[in-house]
Amino acid sequence: MTGRVPRRRDAMAVLVATGVLALALAAYSAATANDRLVDAAVARITERRGVAEEQAEAIVDAAFGSHEVSVSVEAGLFLVLAGGALVVAGGALPLLSGLRRSSPR
Repeated sequence: MTGRVPRRRDAMAVLVATGVLALALAAYSAATANDRLVDAAVARITERRGVAEEQAEAIVDAAFGSHEVSVSVEAGLFLVLAGGALVVAGGALPLLSGLRRSSPR
């Protein structure tokens, strides 16, 4: 019976780490969505049109400035953020309650 508690605690710690990773990746993706689109557009324009990178950046800036192009974060990313938060909470609560029970009074 003593082998079960450490394994359960280890599983909860892995669960918390996985949730933190999901939160970090989703937050990074949301924070850099605009930059990634701009970089990809500049690279594609440079490659396909054979223009200098500065000219491609000017084309992309003009498209964003005229609101022809925009970046929005969709619901899926918010679901990943919420899921990551739930996983962290769901894994941390048993760990914290186990610490309270095992602490001397």
